[in-house]
Amino acid sequence: MNERMRSIVGAFILCVVLPVADVQGQTAEDRYLAARDAAAERFTPARVPNIGQREMEAEGKARAELDKLIRALLGSGAPPGFEAGKYNITTLFSGDMDFGKLDGIVYEADGGDTQMVVSTRSLLSKWLQSKFQDSKDRLAPDAAIKTENFYLRAMGSDAAILRYAEIPLGVPDSFAMLSARTQDARTRCS
Repeated sequence: MNERMRSIVGAFILCVVLPVADVQGQTAEDRYLAARDAAAERFTPARVPNIGQREMEAEGKARAELDKLIRALLGSGAPPGFEAGKYNITTLFSGDMDFGKLDGIVYEADGGDTQMVVSTRSLLSKWLQSKFQDSKDRLAPDAAIKTENFYLRAMGSDAAILRYAEIPLGVPDSFAMLSARTQDARTRCS
């Protein structure tokens, strides 16, 4: 593999955890989803027709609060070999092309060449339902996470993600693949 290809080949890993209900019967996931939906409603194009410094700061604060809620749900410790995670939602402005990424925490290793997104099965299922509701591509979570289209929509990436090979993990509810990112469909990994 040439040096250029080595720099764009990486691995994506998806890990799914199970939520725990608290005494009132509302889960941390329920609280997170309610807060996320309310925050997203605050930053629609109708409510924020012009994005200035004040709007950017308010949106950043809202994402910071959501980051705290999702860490309460998923935990915040980085897996061995990975850097401290960051909230996978990069914008709450619904008019932005990066709006609507998978709810979770993304961890990086190898200078960003390896990325792992941690979410819950329930968040994943709800996200798939919302993203592919009118699509013939709607798949169950176990099938969806093995498609390139899933990673393109689920993770913040400025390039197409091409599946190169599956990486066996032997861990339930986890999937990993070796991938290439490209702006040019002619890019091939070999």
